[in-house]
Amino acid sequence: MLMALVLFSGALPQARASMPLTETIATLPEGGAGFSIREEFFTPKDGRRREYAGIDLGALPWLNLGFRFTYLHGDGGYGGQGEIGDAFIRLWMDTGDYLGDRLHTGLLTYFRIPTGRNVYEDRIWRNMAYGNNELKIGPVMQYDAGHEFFHANLFYAFRERDREGFYDRLRLNPLDKEFFTRALGLNPAARGSFLDPALLGNDYLAVACAVNTSRAYPFIPFIELYASRGISPDRETRGLGIEGSRRVSLLAGLGLRYFFSQGVFAGAYAIANPLPGGTRFRETAGVEMAAWF
Repeated sequence: MLMALVLFSGALPQARASMPLTETIATLPEGGAGFSIREEFFTPKDGRRREYAGIDLGALPWLNLGFRFTYLHGDGGYGGQGEIGDAFIRLWMDTGDYLGDRLHTGLLTYFRIPTGRNVYEDRIWRNMAYGNNELKIGPVMQYDAGHEFFHANLFYAFRERDREGFYDRLRLNPLDKEFFTRALGLNPAARGSFLDPALLGNDYLAVACAVNTSRAYPFIPFIELYASRGISPDRETRGLGIEGSRRVSLLAGLGLRYFFSQGVFAGAYAIANPLPGGTRFRETAGVEMAAWF
């Protein structure tokens, strides 16, 4: 598979696929396509692992559409339990370049499709699947400083509680009498709206930053840091031990990618949780590969 990707990838700009913890500026040209796979090995006592596969399409010069799905394995993944995890729809918008083409910006929207087990009912895949709707949105930035590249993200995640009816709060029918009074369901002053403060308690904020360098190209090393904080998690959410259920979660990662061509790379990375007692997440190692066509 790797040789086929190398041979058939065209002469595209250098692929800048997202890092494990940090989203990056990566806009496929119109009509282009990208494919990525990732395998993560968790190191709790049960030895779980998670597989990612994704495809992205260049719908417009400034807009990419993507889809991701996950598959989960227990007992080390060799003949043990395995099932589908959550899936995701990814919308990427390039919002422009500034400061003499050194600062690059974009807006990312991630829709979680709850195809995995509901963590409120079954916690076997805790921190690997959520099983409820989630909408994550925020800006992505990159600053070029010669051979070094600095990346930053800031996301707000709207998260559904236990099957509470996430998108039911929106009013998209213009014939609905509440269409205007609720401002499409986004009026925070309206009870039961999408932005009703009483329904935002299990939401969370996430920030990530990373730096990589091209000084040793085709080897590209990187380091990254990710932190998240629950808005105001209720007792039930706090007891889940998932992201946003504690006041602060912190993850640190490092990795190395090798570019076979401008559009194809493979890499490996490691992630650790330097704050014991936060989310029930420990060390993770992973391998990845991506290609642009």
